[in-house]
This record gives sequence, C-alpha cells and structure tokens, in this order.
Amino acid sequence: MTAVTTTTQPRAHHTTRTSARWAAASGFFGAIAEYYDFALYAPAAALLFGPLFFTPLGATGATLASLASFGVAYLMRPLGAIVFGQLGDVIGRRRVMLLTLTLMGAATVAIGCLPTYAQAGVIAPILLLICRLIQGLAAGIEQSGSGTLSAEAAPRNKRGIYTSWTMIGVSVGWFLGPAVMSPILAIDGATETLWWRLPFFLALPLVAFAWWVRWHVSETHVAPSRPQPSKLPLVTLLRHHPASTLRVFCCSLHMLVGVTFNVFILGYATHTLGLAESRILACISFAGLTTAFTQPLFAAWSDQVGRKPLFIGSCLGLIAGLPVVFWSLGSGNYLLIGAVMTVYYLIVMAGNVVQATFYPEMFPASVRLTGVSVATQFGLVVVGVSPLIYTSLTEAAGSWWAGWLFAAVCWGAAAIAAATGRETGGRDTRDL
Repeated sequence: MTAVTTTTQPRAHHTTRTSARWAAASGFFGAIAEYYDFALYAPAAALLFGPLFFTPLGATGATLASLASFGVAYLMRPLGAIVFGQLGDVIGRRRVMLLTLTLMGAATVAIGCLPTYAQAGVIAPILLLICRLIQGLAAGIEQSGSGTLSAEAAPRNKRGIYTSWTMIGVSVGWFLGPAVMSPILAIDGATETLWWRLPFFLALPLVAFAWWVRWHVSETHVAPSRPQPSKLPLVTLLRHHPASTLRVFCCSLHMLVGVTFNVFILGYATHTLGLAESRILACISFAGLTTAFTQPLFAAWSDQVGRKPLFIGSCLGLIAGLPVVFWSLGSGNYLLIGAVMTVYYLIVMAGNVVQATFYPEMFPASVRLTGVSVATQFGLVVVGVSPLIYTSLTEAAGSWWAGWLFAAVCWGAAAIAAATGRETGGRDTRDL
C-alpha cells in the first residue's frame, strides 16, 4: 500500500457533516464490536476458563493462569499500537481500522470454536493464548484510531460531541460482554455444555455490521507532501513530543476502572463475599449500560468548559467513590449495589468520554495516531496486569483496602498528569 499524498495541510479540514457522521458512527459501532469481543474475555477468564483450559493446575492455579491469559493481551496492545499506529499515520486511518476490526472478530469467534483441555490437552490453552494475543494486537489501536478519526472529521466547536460516540461504543461494548455472559453463567453446568461458546459466536454479526459502517468512512488524514526527516512516526514522536507522550501514558490509567469492576470487584464479590455471580454481573452491566449514554452530555460540557476540569474531577471522584462501592457489596443488598454502581459510573463516564478528544488534541496530525495509541497502550500494560496486582495485594493484606490504594495511586497520577497539560478544547487541530 502507498501513502496518501496531497499538497494541503496534513489534515482534511473541510470535511462535510455527512463525513463527520459516518466517522462518529464508525467509532460507535466499531468500538462496540471490538470491546464486546475484548471485554467478553474478562468474566470468562475470572469464572469459566480456569476449569475449561487450565484444569491440571488445580482450582487456585487455574484461576491465576486464566487471569494471566486475560492480562497477556494488554502486553500485546503496545505492539499493536506501535505497528498499526504508525501505519495509520503513513497510509491513513481508515484502512488500518478495517484491518484491526477483522483481526479482532476472527480471534473472538475462534475462541468459541476452541477445544477444551479435556478434549485436546495442552494444545487447548496454547490456542486460547494465541487468540488472546491477536485480540491484544487489534485492541491496541481501536479506541485511539476511532477517536482520532472522529476528532479529525468533526467540526472544531463540536469535537467533543462527535468523538463521544467512540467512547459510548467502548462503554456499550465493554458492558455488553458481561451482560451477554451473565445469563450463561446462571445456567447450571455452563462449563460442561456448549452454552459458554454462544457469546463468542455473537461477535460475528457485530463485527460484520461495524465493518460495513467503517467502509463508508472518508479518510481524514493525508500525509504531508514534503518528505519527513524520519519515516518512522514513532521516532519523531519520542524525539519531539516526549512530554505529551508521558502525559497521555499517565492519563490512560483512568481506564483501570473497567478491570477494577469486571475482574477485581467481581472476583471479590463472588469469591470472598459469596454473592451470586450472575447478579453481580447484572449490576455491573446495568450500571455501565444505563450511564453510557450520558457521555454526550459530558462531551458537550467539555466543548464549553474544556477537557481538563471534567477529566480531573472524574479521577478524583473515582478515588473517593470506590470505598462506597465496596461498602455496598458488604451489605449484600443487590438493589443497593446496583444503585451505588450506577452513581459511580456517572463519575466514570465524565472522564471516560473526555479522553477520546483530549488525547488526540495533544499531538500534531503527522504523529497523532502513533502518539495516542502508543502512549495509551503502554499505560494499559499496568491495567492489564492489575488483576494479578489486585489479587496479590488483597490476599497479602487480607482486605480490599490494599487494592483500593493501588487504584487510588493510578487515578491520582492520571489527575496530576492532566493538570500539567494545556487546555485544548475548542482549538483548531491545525494549531495543535
């Protein structure tokens, strides 16, 4: 493939409203498909895949191995960000996003087809690991790529609103996975039947529709007509934009909240407190799905007051509110748990929606996709290994407070990093 060239600025500024809408729709449906696929693995790893794929390790060892298989995808996401981010800055965003969507869908459907350890022996966990690695590669670019596409296509004074649809898609996809898995877990002997495979097969129509929408998106990035000193955007990024890269790296720790709920809180509630798996999953899914569509309101607010106040406020709210979530779990009242989680996720969404616009605005077009994807994905390595960190800390301390302290440090770092940056809301991307 050859690079797209033009004599204009390295961004298609005069995008039509139709182009902006297709880009927003692509971000929405593409993120739903990819994050449904990616997040579906979280409850499966916590509750199903241990006895299915890691039987010889015993109950505890199988659970830890299963959680580790969840985390390895996060280790691959930086590689996906480096490879696909640079491709997107050289050959254009659209083609790269179509490719990674295909990879994610294929890997997820393949998981549903895998033999278990009882059927194939050691080859089963190996194949599972390969599929998870492919998922990690593809996920390394989805959120940053969709957000960048939408931000570049959107009108300057509505960039937050248009880009918010990517984050709504991430939220819907992230919670749709557990929502679909919840009734499967309620089936007696789910691991002994074929029912556990069904949620993975549902990825196929989701990805197919998202691919069709993304096919209609106009390319928003054009390579500059002058040859660059370095052909590798990553070299330019690290040489000329180290502060912005480090800032986005720290800010990306905001996304620890997804794993905190789908792995740490879920595991604590079910294994330590003995609460019903399906009901806790239902509470988490309800909270996430019902508050996801408040994100355009926060996005519109960020177009008025700026990105920083909402993002910093969200990080601080996450720190203060997490103990309240654990208090509700201790009550054993599912109605109270669902209500507290719903309020907490309003705080989550305020910061969640801002990052899709905030991060691309920190980089010029020539390294924008590389910068956003590489910085966020290296930050998400911390998120990926957090299940093991959470488990180790809480077991050593004998309390969830140790896990909360880890989360508080991460979210505090994100708030400080955002505070050190400039306000980018409302500025033309040519001036960034």
